[in-house]
Amino acid sequence: MKSSPPAITAGLLALLWTAFQPAFADNVRLQSLDGLMSVEGELISVDGDELVVATVVGTVRFPQAKVECFGAACPPPPEAEDTAPQDEPQADVPRGDVAISGSDILIERMLPDVLDHFSRTRAGSSLSRGGDDQAGWRYTMTNEAGAVISLAAISGGARQGIEDLISGRADIALVSRPMTETEAGRLLDGGLTAVRAAGLESVLATDGLVIVTDSSVGISSIRLGDIARVFAGKITNWEALGGPNLPITVFARESGSGTRDALNAAIMQPYDEDISQRVIGVDSDRGIADAVLAFPGSIGVTSFYATAGARALELEEPCGLFAAPEPFAMQTGRYPLTRHLYAYTRPDAATDGLAAELIRYLQSQEGQEALSEMGYIGHRITREGLENQRVRLAEAVATPPQEALLEPLREMVETLIAAERISPTFRPYSENGGDVLAKADARRLAEEIAAGRFDGRELLFVGFTDEFAAAPEDGLVRAQADALAVVAQVRGAGPDFEGRNVALRAVGYGGLSPLACSGTPIGKDINRRVEVWSRPLAESQ
Repeated sequence: MKSSPPAITAGLLALLWTAFQPAFADNVRLQSLDGLMSVEGELISVDGDELVVATVVGTVRFPQAKVECFGAACPPPPEAEDTAPQDEPQADVPRGDVAISGSDILIERMLPDVLDHFSRTRAGSSLSRGGDDQAGWRYTMTNEAGAVISLAAISGGARQGIEDLISGRADIALVSRPMTETEAGRLLDGGLTAVRAAGLESVLATDGLVIVTDSSVGISSIRLGDIARVFAGKITNWEALGGPNLPITVFARESGSGTRDALNAAIMQPYDEDISQRVIGVDSDRGIADAVLAFPGSIGVTSFYATAGARALELEEPCGLFAAPEPFAMQTGRYPLTRHLYAYTRPDAATDGLAAELIRYLQSQEGQEALSEMGYIGHRITREGLENQRVRLAEAVATPPQEALLEPLREMVETLIAAERISPTFRPYSENGGDVLAKADARRLAEEIAAGRFDGRELLFVGFTDEFAAAPEDGLVRAQADALAVVAQVRGAGPDFEGRNVALRAVGYGGLSPLACSGTPIGKDINRRVEVWSRPLAESQ
Protein backbone atom coordinates (compact mmCIF):
# COMPACT_ATOMS: atom_id res chain seq x y z
CA MET A 1 0.00 0.00 0.00
CA LYS A 2 1.40 3.35 -0.98
CA SER A 3 1.90 5.74 1.93
CA SER A 4 1.39 9.49 1.78
CA PRO A 5 4.42 11.80 1.92
CA PRO A 6 4.52 12.81 4.75
CA ALA A 7 2.49 9.87 6.14
CA ILE A 8 -0.35 11.92 7.68
CA THR A 9 -4.04 11.04 7.70
CA ALA A 10 -5.36 13.52 5.18
CA GLY A 11 -8.79 14.08 6.71
CA LEU A 12 -7.41 14.70 10.21
CA LEU A 13 -4.71 17.06 9.00
CA ALA A 14 -7.08 19.09 6.84
CA LEU A 15 -9.65 19.26 9.62
CA LEU A 16 -7.13 20.51 12.18
CA TRP A 17 -5.66 23.11 9.88
CA THR A 18 -8.92 24.53 8.63
CA ALA A 19 -10.45 24.55 12.12
CA PHE A 20 -7.68 26.56 13.71
CA GLN A 21 -6.36 28.81 10.94
CA PRO A 22 -7.89 32.27 10.50
CA ALA A 23 -8.39 33.69 7.01
CA PHE A 24 -4.95 35.10 6.27
CA ALA A 25 -4.19 36.84 3.01
CA ASP A 26 -1.28 34.42 2.52
CA ASN A 27 -3.23 31.21 3.13
CA VAL A 28 -2.41 28.39 0.76
CA ARG A 29 -3.49 24.79 0.23
CA LEU A 30 -0.80 22.16 -0.22
CA GLN A 31 -1.59 18.78 -1.73
CA SER A 32 0.80 15.86 -1.98
CA LEU A 33 1.61 14.69 -5.49
CA ASP A 34 -0.21 11.40 -4.92
CA GLY A 35 -3.35 13.24 -3.73
CA LEU A 36 -3.42 11.53 -0.31
CA MET A 37 -2.64 14.62 1.77
CA SER A 38 -4.16 18.10 1.77
CA VAL A 39 -3.03 20.91 4.09
CA GLU A 40 -4.28 24.47 4.53
CA GLY A 41 -2.32 27.11 6.42
CA GLU A 42 -0.55 30.45 6.33
CA LEU A 43 2.50 30.52 4.07
CA ILE A 44 5.18 32.29 6.08
CA SER A 45 8.09 32.03 3.65
CA VAL A 46 9.87 29.98 1.02
CA ASP A 47 13.20 28.78 2.43
CA GLY A 48 15.29 27.19 -0.28
CA ASP A 49 13.30 24.19 -1.50
CA GLU A 50 10.87 24.19 1.45
CA LEU A 51 7.51 25.89 2.02
CA VAL A 52 7.29 27.17 5.59
CA VAL A 53 3.70 27.04 6.88
CA ALA A 54 2.20 28.17 10.22
CA THR A 55 0.36 25.33 11.97
CA VAL A 56 -1.34 24.53 15.24
CA VAL A 57 1.84 22.69 16.31
CA GLY A 58 4.27 25.42 15.30
CA THR A 59 6.07 26.15 12.07
CA VAL A 60 6.14 23.16 9.71
CA ARG A 61 8.27 22.75 6.58
CA PHE A 62 7.16 20.89 3.46
CA PRO A 63 9.51 19.99 0.56
CA GLN A 64 8.25 22.10 -2.37
CA ALA A 65 9.00 19.33 -4.87
CA LYS A 66 6.72 16.90 -2.99
CA VAL A 67 3.52 19.02 -3.02
CA GLU A 68 1.36 21.16 -5.28
CA CYS A 69 0.56 24.63 -3.96
CA PHE A 70 -2.79 26.35 -4.58
CA GLY A 71 -3.42 30.01 -3.72
CA ALA A 72 -2.36 33.51 -4.70
CA ALA A 73 0.68 33.41 -2.37
CA CYS A 74 2.13 30.23 -3.90
CA PRO A 75 5.63 30.59 -5.39
CA PRO A 76 6.44 29.35 -8.90
CA PRO A 77 6.88 25.55 -8.96
CA PRO A 78 10.50 24.36 -8.80
CA GLU A 79 12.13 23.27 -12.02
CA ALA A 80 13.69 20.23 -10.38
CA GLU A 81 14.00 18.75 -6.94
CA ASP A 82 17.05 20.00 -5.06
CA THR A 83 18.04 17.71 -2.22
CA ALA A 84 21.08 19.71 -1.10
CA PRO A 85 20.87 20.74 2.57
CA GLN A 86 19.91 24.37 3.12
CA ASP A 87 21.51 26.63 5.71
CA GLU A 88 19.14 28.25 8.16
CA PRO A 89 18.81 32.04 7.85
CA GLN A 90 20.57 33.91 10.63
CA ALA A 91 18.68 36.46 12.67
CA ASP A 92 20.44 39.50 14.07
CA VAL A 93 21.27 39.19 17.75
CA PRO A 94 19.87 42.14 19.71
CA ARG A 95 22.68 43.88 21.56
CA GLY A 96 22.92 44.61 25.27
CA ASP A 97 25.72 44.62 27.81
CA VAL A 98 25.69 40.86 27.22
CA ALA A 99 24.35 39.16 24.07
CA ILE A 100 23.29 35.50 24.24
CA SER A 101 22.32 33.24 21.34
CA GLY A 102 21.55 29.55 21.00
CA SER A 103 19.10 26.64 21.29
CA ASP A 104 15.43 27.26 21.99
CA ILE A 105 15.33 24.80 24.91
CA LEU A 106 17.92 26.95 26.69
CA ILE A 107 17.07 30.46 25.48
CA GLU A 108 13.29 30.20 25.71
CA ARG A 109 12.88 27.83 28.66
CA MET A 110 15.99 27.78 30.86
CA LEU A 111 17.37 31.31 30.52
CA PRO A 112 14.37 33.25 31.95
CA ASP A 113 14.41 31.14 35.14
CA VAL A 114 18.20 31.29 35.38
CA LEU A 115 18.27 35.08 35.10
CA ASP A 116 15.51 35.40 37.68
CA HIS A 117 17.57 33.37 40.18
CA PHE A 118 20.80 35.09 39.15
CA SER A 119 19.34 38.58 39.68
CA ARG A 120 18.42 37.64 43.24
CA THR A 121 22.05 36.78 44.01
CA ARG A 122 23.02 40.35 43.10
CA ALA A 123 21.97 42.39 46.15
CA GLY A 124 18.81 44.37 45.54
CA SER A 125 18.58 43.59 41.82
CA SER A 126 15.27 43.26 40.00
CA LEU A 127 14.67 41.77 36.55
CA SER A 128 12.31 42.73 33.76
CA ARG A 129 11.83 41.18 30.33
CA GLY A 130 10.54 42.37 26.97
CA GLY A 131 10.56 41.24 23.35
CA ASP A 132 9.42 38.07 21.59
CA ASP A 133 10.67 34.90 19.93
CA GLN A 134 11.08 36.61 16.54
CA ALA A 135 13.04 39.75 17.43
CA GLY A 136 14.63 38.32 20.56
CA TRP A 137 14.29 39.15 24.23
CA ARG A 138 15.82 41.96 26.26
CA TYR A 139 16.33 41.59 29.99
CA THR A 140 16.99 44.57 32.23
CA MET A 141 18.60 44.10 35.63
CA THR A 142 18.34 47.10 37.98
CA ASN A 143 19.92 47.37 41.42
CA GLU A 144 18.91 49.51 44.40
CA ALA A 145 21.12 52.36 43.25
CA GLY A 146 19.35 52.46 39.89
CA ALA A 147 22.25 51.06 37.88
CA VAL A 148 20.96 49.20 34.83
CA ILE A 149 22.50 46.20 33.07
CA SER A 150 20.89 44.80 29.94
CA LEU A 151 21.08 41.29 28.49
CA ALA A 152 19.77 40.40 25.05
CA ALA A 153 18.96 36.89 23.84
CA ILE A 154 17.71 35.19 20.68
CA SER A 155 16.96 31.54 19.90
CA GLY A 156 18.02 30.53 16.42
CA GLY A 157 19.30 27.02 17.10
CA ALA A 158 22.64 25.58 18.18
CA ARG A 159 24.35 26.17 14.84
CA GLN A 160 23.40 29.85 14.75
CA GLY A 161 24.29 30.32 18.42
CA ILE A 162 27.81 29.07 17.83
CA GLU A 163 28.14 31.08 14.62
CA ASP A 164 27.03 34.22 16.48
CA LEU A 165 29.66 33.54 19.14
CA ILE A 166 32.42 33.05 16.58
CA SER A 167 31.49 36.18 14.65
CA GLY A 168 31.29 38.32 17.79
CA ARG A 169 27.53 38.90 17.58
CA ALA A 170 27.11 37.01 20.89
CA ASP A 171 29.15 36.86 24.10
CA ILE A 172 27.62 33.55 25.22
CA ALA A 173 26.26 30.62 23.20
CA LEU A 174 23.85 28.35 25.09
CA VAL A 175 23.54 25.20 23.00
CA SER A 176 22.29 21.63 23.20
CA ARG A 177 25.33 20.03 21.56
CA PRO A 178 29.10 20.43 21.87
CA MET A 179 31.10 22.50 19.44
CA THR A 180 32.67 20.64 16.57
CA GLU A 181 36.43 20.71 16.13
CA THR A 182 36.01 22.97 13.10
CA GLU A 183 33.81 25.45 14.99
CA ALA A 184 36.20 25.50 17.95
CA GLY A 185 39.14 26.17 15.62
CA ARG A 186 37.35 29.21 14.21
CA LEU A 187 36.82 30.52 17.75
CA LEU A 188 40.33 29.88 19.03
CA ASP A 189 43.54 28.55 17.49
CA GLY A 190 44.06 25.02 18.73
CA GLY A 191 40.46 23.85 18.44
CA LEU A 192 38.57 22.08 21.21
CA THR A 193 41.68 21.42 23.28
CA ALA A 194 42.43 25.15 23.40
CA VAL A 195 38.78 26.09 24.00
CA ARG A 196 38.60 23.77 27.00
CA ALA A 197 42.00 24.77 28.35
CA ALA A 198 40.93 28.42 28.23
CA GLY A 199 37.78 27.64 30.22
CA LEU A 200 35.45 28.68 27.38
CA GLU A 201 33.31 25.50 27.57
CA SER A 202 30.97 24.67 30.45
CA VAL A 203 28.51 21.81 30.87
CA LEU A 204 25.49 23.39 32.56
CA ALA A 205 23.05 20.49 32.83
CA THR A 206 22.14 17.10 31.42
CA ASP A 207 19.37 16.35 28.95
CA GLY A 208 18.41 13.42 26.78
CA LEU A 209 16.95 12.76 23.37
CA VAL A 210 13.57 11.16 23.99
CA ILE A 211 11.58 9.20 21.43
CA VAL A 212 7.94 10.23 21.79
CA THR A 213 4.74 8.78 20.32
CA ASP A 214 1.03 9.00 20.98
CA SER A 215 -0.85 6.23 22.78
CA SER A 216 -2.35 4.78 19.58
CA VAL A 217 0.87 3.01 18.50
CA GLY A 218 0.68 0.37 21.23
CA ILE A 219 4.41 -0.13 21.89
CA SER A 220 6.48 0.83 24.94
CA SER A 221 10.04 0.39 23.65
CA ILE A 222 12.03 0.68 20.44
CA ARG A 223 15.52 -0.26 19.26
CA LEU A 224 18.00 2.37 18.13
CA GLY A 225 18.42 0.72 14.74
CA ASP A 226 14.67 0.81 14.20
CA ILE A 227 14.58 4.51 15.13
CA ALA A 228 17.20 5.16 12.45
CA ARG A 229 15.20 3.23 9.85
CA VAL A 230 11.98 5.04 10.76
CA PHE A 231 13.59 8.47 10.34
CA ALA A 232 15.27 7.28 7.13
CA GLY A 233 11.85 6.37 5.71
CA LYS A 234 12.62 2.64 5.52
CA ILE A 235 10.03 1.66 8.16
CA THR A 236 6.73 3.38 7.40
CA ASN A 237 4.13 1.36 9.32
CA TRP A 238 3.86 0.57 13.04
CA GLU A 239 3.05 -3.05 12.18
CA ALA A 240 6.75 -3.59 11.41
CA LEU A 241 7.55 -2.62 15.01
CA GLY A 242 4.92 -4.80 16.68
CA GLY A 243 2.22 -2.14 16.67
CA PRO A 244 -1.04 -1.72 14.74
CA ASN A 245 -1.42 -1.47 10.97
CA LEU A 246 -1.02 2.31 11.01
CA PRO A 247 1.16 4.59 8.87
CA ILE A 248 3.99 6.34 10.74
CA THR A 249 4.09 10.15 10.66
CA VAL A 250 7.60 11.37 11.49
CA PHE A 251 8.45 14.74 13.05
CA ALA A 252 11.96 16.12 13.63
CA ARG A 253 13.55 19.46 14.38
CA GLU A 254 14.53 21.70 11.50
CA SER A 255 18.06 21.87 10.10
CA GLY A 256 20.44 23.85 12.30
CA SER A 257 18.94 22.84 15.65
CA GLY A 258 21.02 21.04 18.25
CA THR A 259 18.33 18.40 18.63
CA ARG A 260 18.49 17.52 14.93
CA ASP A 261 22.30 17.49 15.02
CA ALA A 262 22.15 15.16 18.03
CA LEU A 263 19.66 12.89 16.24
CA ASN A 264 22.09 12.63 13.33
CA ALA A 265 25.14 12.01 15.52
CA ALA A 266 23.63 9.59 18.06
CA ILE A 267 21.21 7.59 15.90
CA MET A 268 21.43 8.14 12.15
CA GLN A 269 25.20 8.13 11.55
CA PRO A 270 26.00 5.00 13.65
CA TYR A 271 23.50 3.08 11.49
CA ASP A 272 24.65 4.72 8.24
CA GLU A 273 21.26 6.32 7.60
CA ASP A 274 20.12 9.79 6.51
CA ILE A 275 17.00 11.63 7.62
CA SER A 276 14.36 11.25 4.92
CA GLN A 277 13.00 14.19 2.93
CA ARG A 278 9.56 12.97 4.01
CA VAL A 279 10.22 13.83 7.67
CA ILE A 280 8.29 16.95 8.71
CA GLY A 281 10.41 19.72 10.23
CA VAL A 282 9.16 21.53 13.36
CA ASP A 283 10.68 24.70 14.79
CA SER A 284 10.87 23.83 18.51
CA ASP A 285 11.37 20.85 20.80
CA ARG A 286 8.00 21.50 22.46
CA GLY A 287 6.43 21.65 19.00
CA ILE A 288 7.58 18.07 18.36
CA ALA A 289 5.60 16.80 21.36
CA ASP A 290 2.58 18.91 20.40
CA ALA A 291 2.69 17.48 16.87
CA VAL A 292 2.91 13.91 18.13
CA LEU A 293 -0.08 14.46 20.41
CA ALA A 294 -2.06 16.02 17.55
CA PHE A 295 -1.53 13.27 14.96
CA PRO A 296 -2.28 9.58 15.76
CA GLY A 297 0.43 7.20 14.62
CA SER A 298 3.20 9.76 14.81
CA ILE A 299 6.72 9.68 16.26
CA GLY A 300 9.25 12.37 17.06
CA VAL A 301 12.50 12.98 18.88
CA THR A 302 12.67 15.82 21.38
CA SER A 303 14.31 17.05 24.57
CA PHE A 304 13.57 15.38 27.91
CA TYR A 305 12.35 18.80 29.04
CA ALA A 306 9.83 19.12 26.22
CA THR A 307 7.90 15.84 26.20
CA ALA A 308 4.70 17.70 27.28
CA GLY A 309 2.56 14.64 27.92
CA ALA A 310 3.64 12.63 24.87
CA ARG A 311 4.48 8.99 25.52
CA ALA A 312 8.22 8.44 26.00
CA LEU A 313 9.53 5.10 24.74
CA GLU A 314 12.15 3.01 26.49
CA LEU A 315 15.21 2.08 24.44
CA GLU A 316 15.67 -1.64 23.86
CA GLU A 317 19.12 -3.03 23.15
CA PRO A 318 19.86 -6.17 21.09
CA CYS A 319 21.11 -8.05 24.17
CA GLY A 320 17.81 -7.54 25.99
CA LEU A 321 18.73 -4.58 28.21
CA PHE A 322 16.28 -1.67 28.49
CA ALA A 323 16.92 1.97 29.35
CA ALA A 324 14.16 4.39 30.36
CA PRO A 325 14.52 8.17 29.91
CA GLU A 326 14.68 8.94 33.64
CA PRO A 327 16.65 11.72 35.41
CA PHE A 328 19.07 9.49 37.38
CA ALA A 329 19.79 7.38 34.28
CA MET A 330 20.65 10.56 32.37
CA GLN A 331 22.65 12.11 35.20
CA THR A 332 24.79 8.97 35.47
CA GLY A 333 25.02 8.41 31.70
CA ARG A 334 23.14 5.09 31.80
CA TYR A 335 20.58 6.30 29.24
CA PRO A 336 22.16 5.81 25.77
CA LEU A 337 20.78 9.05 24.30
CA THR A 338 21.99 11.28 27.13
CA ARG A 339 23.27 14.64 25.96
CA HIS A 340 24.51 17.75 27.73
CA LEU A 341 23.60 21.43 27.63
CA TYR A 342 26.61 23.66 27.05
CA ALA A 343 27.64 27.25 27.51
CA TYR A 344 30.46 28.71 25.41
CA THR A 345 31.92 32.16 25.95
CA ARG A 346 34.12 34.36 23.83
CA PRO A 347 37.75 34.65 24.99
CA ASP A 348 37.28 38.37 25.73
CA ALA A 349 34.23 37.67 27.92
CA ALA A 350 35.39 34.57 29.78
CA THR A 351 37.12 36.09 32.82
CA ASP A 352 35.60 39.50 33.56
CA GLY A 353 32.25 41.20 33.32
CA LEU A 354 28.64 40.05 33.51
CA ALA A 355 29.03 37.14 31.05
CA ALA A 356 31.77 35.56 33.16
CA GLU A 357 29.80 36.23 36.35
CA LEU A 358 26.73 34.50 34.93
CA ILE A 359 28.71 31.40 33.86
CA ARG A 360 30.45 31.19 37.25
CA TYR A 361 27.04 31.33 38.95
CA LEU A 362 25.70 28.49 36.78
CA GLN A 363 28.72 26.32 37.62
CA SER A 364 28.54 27.06 41.35
CA GLN A 365 26.85 24.90 43.97
CA GLU A 366 24.19 27.60 44.34
CA GLY A 367 23.55 27.73 40.60
CA GLN A 368 23.33 23.96 40.30
CA GLU A 369 20.90 23.82 43.23
CA ALA A 370 18.80 26.45 41.46
CA LEU A 371 18.79 24.44 38.21
CA SER A 372 17.64 21.36 40.11
CA GLU A 373 14.86 23.36 41.79
CA MET A 374 13.74 24.52 38.33
CA GLY A 375 13.37 20.90 37.24
CA TYR A 376 16.61 20.52 35.26
CA ILE A 377 19.04 17.62 35.65
CA GLY A 378 21.93 19.59 37.04
CA HIS A 379 25.14 18.25 38.53
CA ARG A 380 24.02 18.46 42.13
CA ILE A 381 24.92 15.18 43.84
CA THR A 382 21.86 12.95 44.14
CA ARG A 383 21.27 9.43 45.42
CA GLU A 384 19.43 6.42 44.08
CA GLY A 385 17.39 4.14 46.31
CA LEU A 386 18.89 0.88 47.45
CA GLU A 387 16.07 -1.12 45.90
CA ASN A 388 17.02 -0.13 42.33
CA GLN A 389 20.65 -1.03 42.93
CA ARG A 390 19.75 -4.38 44.52
CA VAL A 391 17.82 -5.27 41.38
CA ARG A 392 20.93 -4.52 39.34
CA LEU A 393 23.14 -6.64 41.63
CA ALA A 394 20.62 -9.48 41.41
CA GLU A 395 20.80 -9.30 37.61
CA ALA A 396 24.60 -9.59 37.78
CA VAL A 397 24.32 -12.72 39.93
CA ALA A 398 21.67 -14.20 37.62
CA THR A 399 24.17 -14.25 34.74
CA PRO A 400 27.13 -16.28 36.07
CA PRO A 401 30.47 -15.10 34.66
CA GLN A 402 33.54 -17.11 33.83
CA GLU A 403 34.82 -19.20 36.70
CA ALA A 404 37.76 -16.87 37.28
CA LEU A 405 35.30 -14.04 38.03
CA LEU A 406 33.06 -15.86 40.51
CA GLU A 407 35.09 -14.67 43.51
CA PRO A 408 35.16 -11.00 42.29
CA LEU A 409 31.39 -11.26 41.74
CA ARG A 410 30.85 -12.45 45.32
CA GLU A 411 33.06 -9.63 46.59
CA MET A 412 31.19 -7.03 44.50
CA VAL A 413 27.80 -8.10 45.85
CA GLU A 414 29.03 -8.17 49.46
CA THR A 415 30.68 -4.75 49.08
CA LEU A 416 27.80 -2.94 47.42
CA ILE A 417 24.67 -4.64 48.78
CA ALA A 418 24.37 -2.23 51.73
CA ALA A 419 25.94 0.77 49.99
CA GLU A 420 24.18 3.74 48.42
CA ARG A 421 24.81 4.82 44.84
CA ILE A 422 25.44 8.54 44.38
CA SER A 423 25.28 10.30 41.05
CA PRO A 424 28.88 11.28 40.13
CA THR A 425 29.91 8.85 37.38
CA PHE A 426 33.24 9.31 35.69
CA ARG A 427 33.76 8.52 32.01
CA PRO A 428 36.87 10.55 31.14
CA TYR A 429 37.32 8.53 27.93
CA SER A 430 33.81 9.24 26.66
CA GLU A 431 33.40 11.56 23.68
CA ASN A 432 30.11 12.78 25.18
CA GLY A 433 31.59 15.56 27.33
CA GLY A 434 33.53 13.04 29.42
CA ASP A 435 36.66 15.01 30.36
CA VAL A 436 34.81 18.29 31.02
CA LEU A 437 32.22 16.52 33.16
CA ALA A 438 34.85 14.50 35.03
CA LYS A 439 36.67 17.66 36.12
CA ALA A 440 33.46 19.39 37.22
CA ASP A 441 32.20 16.32 39.10
CA ALA A 442 35.57 15.80 40.82
CA ARG A 443 35.58 19.42 42.01
CA ARG A 444 31.96 19.24 43.19
CA LEU A 445 32.53 15.97 45.06
CA ALA A 446 35.68 17.35 46.73
CA GLU A 447 33.72 20.40 47.88
CA GLU A 448 30.98 18.19 49.35
CA ILE A 449 33.55 16.09 51.21
CA ALA A 450 35.30 19.20 52.56
CA ALA A 451 31.96 20.57 53.75
CA GLY A 452 31.46 17.45 55.90
CA ARG A 453 28.53 15.98 53.97
CA PHE A 454 30.19 12.54 53.90
CA ASP A 455 31.64 12.50 57.41
CA GLY A 456 31.48 9.03 58.92
CA ARG A 457 31.23 7.36 55.53
CA GLU A 458 33.42 5.48 53.10
CA LEU A 459 33.24 6.49 49.45
CA LEU A 460 33.79 3.56 47.13
CA PHE A 461 35.09 4.39 43.67
CA VAL A 462 34.02 1.36 41.66
CA GLY A 463 35.60 0.80 38.25
CA PHE A 464 33.98 -1.20 35.44
CA THR A 465 35.06 -2.04 31.90
CA ASP A 466 33.07 -2.79 28.77
CA GLU A 467 33.62 -6.45 28.18
CA PHE A 468 35.21 -9.54 29.65
CA ALA A 469 38.86 -9.59 28.68
CA ALA A 470 40.46 -12.66 27.12
CA ALA A 471 42.21 -12.97 30.47
CA PRO A 472 39.50 -11.94 33.01
CA GLU A 473 42.09 -10.53 35.40
CA ASP A 474 43.03 -7.89 32.78
CA GLY A 475 39.57 -6.32 32.99
CA LEU A 476 39.76 -6.25 36.78
CA VAL A 477 43.18 -4.58 36.70
CA ARG A 478 42.10 -1.96 34.16
CA ALA A 479 38.94 -1.15 36.14
CA GLN A 480 40.96 -0.81 39.35
CA ALA A 481 43.43 1.53 37.61
CA ASP A 482 40.58 3.72 36.36
CA ALA A 483 39.14 3.91 39.89
CA LEU A 484 42.51 4.84 41.41
CA ALA A 485 42.93 7.60 38.81
CA VAL A 486 39.54 9.09 39.74
CA VAL A 487 40.37 8.99 43.47
CA ALA A 488 43.55 10.94 42.71
CA GLN A 489 41.57 13.40 40.57
CA VAL A 490 39.07 14.06 43.39
CA ARG A 491 41.83 14.55 45.94
CA GLY A 492 43.47 17.16 43.74
CA ALA A 493 40.35 18.86 42.41
CA GLY A 494 39.16 21.09 45.21
CA PRO A 495 39.64 22.11 48.84
CA ASP A 496 41.76 19.98 51.15
CA PHE A 497 39.57 17.47 53.01
CA GLU A 498 42.28 15.41 54.72
CA GLY A 499 40.93 16.32 58.16
CA ARG A 500 37.45 14.98 57.50
CA ASN A 501 36.25 11.66 58.91
CA VAL A 502 35.84 10.06 55.50
CA ALA A 503 37.62 7.28 53.62
CA LEU A 504 38.15 6.96 49.86
CA ARG A 505 38.67 3.48 48.44
CA ALA A 506 39.16 2.28 44.84
CA VAL A 507 37.94 -1.12 43.67
CA GLY A 508 37.55 -2.65 40.21
CA TYR A 509 35.13 -5.28 38.95
CA GLY A 510 35.86 -5.40 35.22
CA GLY A 511 32.89 -6.35 33.06
CA LEU A 512 30.76 -7.81 35.85
CA SER A 513 27.91 -5.29 35.67
CA PRO A 514 27.33 -4.04 32.12
CA LEU A 515 24.75 -1.28 31.66
CA ALA A 516 24.61 -1.66 27.86
CA CYS A 517 25.37 -4.38 25.33
CA SER A 518 29.08 -5.19 25.46
CA GLY A 519 31.16 -4.68 22.35
CA THR A 520 28.87 -2.11 20.72
CA PRO A 521 29.93 1.55 20.23
CA ILE A 522 27.34 2.70 22.78
CA GLY A 523 28.26 -0.17 25.11
CA LYS A 524 31.92 0.78 25.11
CA ASP A 525 31.02 4.39 25.91
CA ILE A 526 28.57 3.55 28.71
CA ASN A 527 30.14 0.48 30.31
CA ARG A 528 33.67 1.79 30.94
CA ARG A 529 33.04 3.97 33.95
CA VAL A 530 33.84 4.68 37.59
CA GLU A 531 30.79 4.85 39.84
CA VAL A 532 30.73 6.31 43.36
CA TRP A 533 29.00 4.50 46.21
CA SER A 534 28.69 5.52 49.85
CA ARG A 535 28.39 3.40 53.00
CA PRO A 536 28.98 3.90 56.74
CA LEU A 537 32.59 3.57 57.78
CA ALA A 538 31.62 0.74 60.12
CA GLU A 539 30.60 -1.35 57.09
CA SER A 540 34.16 -1.25 55.78
CA GLN A 541 35.74 -2.61 58.94
